[in-house]
Amino acid sequence: MSNTVAQHTRGVAIHVALGAQGCDVSKLVIGEGMKLIAVGIAIAIVKRKSTTSPARSPLSTFPTCKFANLEPLIEGLSGRLKA
Repeated sequence: MSNTVAQHTRGVAIHVALGAQGCDVSKLVIGEGMKLIAVGIAIAIVKRKSTTSPARSPLSTFPTCKFANLEPLIEGLSGRLKA
């Protein structure tokens, strides 16, 4: 969005020079941002529908953690904190 604003700086300056108020400029900038968001959502929906396998969480690639080995350590630390 900042890239869009940077590209439209001259246009915003012209709007202000012609008498546009701050809220008019804000509407212009927010409108451009909403267009970018809408395009991004549309692309995501098309991509999601085109995949054959269901989406996986990025965390699902990590092995599951087993905390059984950590229980004695946690108990020891909690005992020291209580003392």
